[in-house]
Amino acid sequence: MTSSVEKNSITPDRTFKFREGNVKYGIVGRGEDLVLVHGTPWSSFAWHAIIPTLAKSWRVHFYDLVGYGLSDKRADQNVSLEI
Repeated sequence: MTSSVEKNSITPDRTFKFREGNVKYGIVGRGEDLVLVHGTPWSSFAWHAIIPTLAKSWRVHFYDLVGYGLSDKRADQNVSLEI
């Protein structure tokens, strides 16, 4: 991808098949790799405003953890802050 990234194009459009479910992720920009991980209870959308700026200098990897955003969700998943 090019390093010119629009805010509205920041969508996890790739899929990694994980044993707990499919993980949706995206990669934009060029340069050294930079991985962004969202917290609970958010999704990769939390990064959408900053990714275009970061993608000017980095190859940005962002994803939705299982149970969040566009990744797989199951009724029996515990996505609470409780341990």
